Order: sequence, then structure tokens, then C-alpha cells
Amino acid sequence: MIKNNKPKSISELATMLKKDPGNVAKQVNKLKEDGLIDLIEGKIHNMKTPVFNYDKIEIAI
Repeated sequence: MIKNNKPKSISELATMLKKDPGNVAKQVNKLKEDGLIDLIEGKIHNMKTPVFNYDKIEIAI
């Protein structure tokens, strides 16, 4: 969803997903901690833009 739709904020991403913004924020922060996405700090209202910069992610178990 982040890669294809390029939401401008976590709130916009939550709207796209039809999910609670608080829950989406927790999930996005976890993805950032794991190094799977970046969050770009905005200048207005401490807005953070989620960014996915990969073509694909492979996980080997």
C-alpha cells in the first residue's frame, strides 16, 4: 500500500487501509524499527510520511 499509493502521512495511510490511525501508527513504527520502511519528518504538525524504497523484500527462514 505504501509503495503503490505513496500516502503523505500515516493518517492518510490509515484512511486508505480503513484502519484505526493509532494501530496503523504502531505498525508503521515497528516496520521502521525493523528497517523495512523509512519515515520522513514533515515540517507541518509533526507529520511523518512513510516511504518504501524497495522493489521487493525476501525473507528466508
